[in-house]
Amino acid sequence: MDVRTSTVSLNRATLDSGGGIVNGNQATLTSTVVSDNTAVNRAGGFINLGNATINASRISDNEADNLGGGLYNAGTLNVNQTVVRANHVTVAAATSHGGGLYNETGTTTFTNSNVYQNTVAPPGDGGGIFEEPGSTVNLIASGVFSNTPDNCRPPGAVPGCTG
Repeated sequence: MDVRTSTVSLNRATLDSGGGIVNGNQATLTSTVVSDNTAVNRAGGFINLGNATINASRISDNEADNLGGGLYNAGTLNVNQTVVRANHVTVAAATSHGGGLYNETGTTTFTNSNVYQNTVAPPGDGGGIFEEPGSTVNLIASGVFSNTPDNCRPPGAVPGCTG
């Protein structure tokens, strides 16, 4: 799948996952806006189950009930020169995580990107990024800031992320 200079908006997954886009194999998004999508369970904006690259795009204003308001990764995800902003996980549960990104398995690498103003309803956590044990999130010249209730969880899991 190759999506260029597009908008993916106002979609709703009512049965399970992936309100905006679901990638099960290979995907590249370039200069694309993924916004205002919702999912009952995982990934309001974009769910990656394979290999994906997001370039010069915006993932914003998406919501999921439980995991990954903006992005959900269970593969290899590269995010370059992209904004992940104002995404939300809405269910108030200790199992709700990852307003901006929920990294279940695999590796996510942010390069020259920002993750900010994302939220998780308390008592959930990882307002910006939540990284499950055994998975990896890398930040290269990227910022994670102004997320609620925190930026990255568990503490110390994402090198270079504070709060």
